[in-house]
Amino acid sequence: MADRKHHHPLEGGSRISAYTFSPEELTLVTDAHDPLYDKRVGDPLKREFLLNIAARGVETAISVRRRGSENVVVRGKQRTKAVTVVNALACGVHYTGPVQAIHAAIREFGADADFVKKVTLFVKKPLKIRALPANAGDERDARLSMRAENAHRHGDAKADQIRFVQEEHEKYGTPVEEIALNEGVEVSTVKRWLKTDLSERAKPKKRGKASRPSAKQIGELIEQVRGNLTEREMMLLDWARGTGRASAKSIAELFASKAA
Repeated sequence: MADRKHHHPLEGGSRISAYTFSPEELTLVTDAHDPLYDKRVGDPLKREFLLNIAARGVETAISVRRRGSENVVVRGKQRTKAVTVVNALACGVHYTGPVQAIHAAIREFGADADFVKKVTLFVKKPLKIRALPANAGDERDARLSMRAENAHRHGDAKADQIRFVQEEHEKYGTPVEEIALNEGVEVSTVKRWLKTDLSERAKPKKRGKASRPSAKQIGELIEQVRGNLTEREMMLLDWARGTGRASAKSIAELFASKAA
């Protein structure tokens, strides 16, 4: 059961209830069909980020939404993943969840004895994570909130932003006005994005470099057309290929005689 604490961040401010979780008590959504799925759940973890978490812990609380018996992470997936990996490396906490990025990081960094030693210097007992409840509103509100944080932090490419808008409207029926407010754009922009066909935005294929025919290929081509060449044309080709017996002088005399 998560520990509950009360925080008063500012004198005169309202009371904020926060909870403390072990990462094993938190759920990271990996089902792409889930409304709270975020593809970044599969992003790899960086060495510098793990060391920062080991040294300082999770300084900014994540947000969690209660769903049945699960505590679903809405914001803070990377922080949750990092604490899970750090605990496994420093304290031997076994991870059995479905997030492949965590398993991959444990294997990768666990094989580096020097790195594990650095992490262990900071972490003597399993880290926990402070979390704020994100139970207000429905899952649409939670999804849009999660999306806004990711977009502002990572600066989504335009195509990714358009894909999100199309899915949000067509799959979940979110009104255009609400999407525009969440994305920080005009309603007319959202309407235009909904009509955009991303399938026509494929990158042009790179052209291959032109290749010169080999001497063998040239020879084969000449043999194919030999019957259609005049004596002068054949003599000139043989001379150019270095296979003819005629000299440059005899070639010049031949052309001179033909011209006459």
